[in-house]
Amino acid sequence: MIGTESSSEASARPAPSDLPATASSGKTLERAIPIAIDTLVEALQERLAHHLDSKQLAAFALVCVRLQWLYRADQTQQFDRIRHAYAAFSPDQPHAEKPLQLSSGDEAEKLRVVKNELEALLTKANFTQLSEAALNRALNKTSPHGVEVSVDMTQYGELALWYRGWIRNK
Repeated sequence: MIGTESSSEASARPAPSDLPATASSGKTLERAIPIAIDTLVEALQERLAHHLDSKQLAAFALVCVRLQWLYRADQTQQFDRIRHAYAAFSPDQPHAEKPLQLSSGDEAEKLRVVKNELEALLTKANFTQLSEAALNRALNKTSPHGVEVSVDMTQYGELALWYRGWIRNK
């Protein structure tokens, strides 16, 4: 029924205090509704077609194409930075049987790059990081089905859980 929820559904949601209200700059984060760039450009061109002549419309189309190239190049660079830094930790790399010998400074720097780049990417994609308190509550709680799970958080050097939207049980 719309407007009602069981206690297990309510507990599946993070509490408002667990949600980040601001970016590191202190500004309130705005969440965008994802729309494909191609769809956006087509809609803009359709609206402008009534106000611009064909030469102006062609110039606008060229600007849009170049902005798309720039946007995609930026994404590719970001993915490459993540991939390069993560390679030192990846179990799928050829060195997986014999881990790379990184100095503690190099390892810390690569881990910092992976964390920062992934955080920026996930935040830009409208994901929200679950707070450590909410993660602890979720992982160390009996499920509505009677399964008791306990996770020793000290076993992990780094642990982050990101989500997008709300979970609703049907």
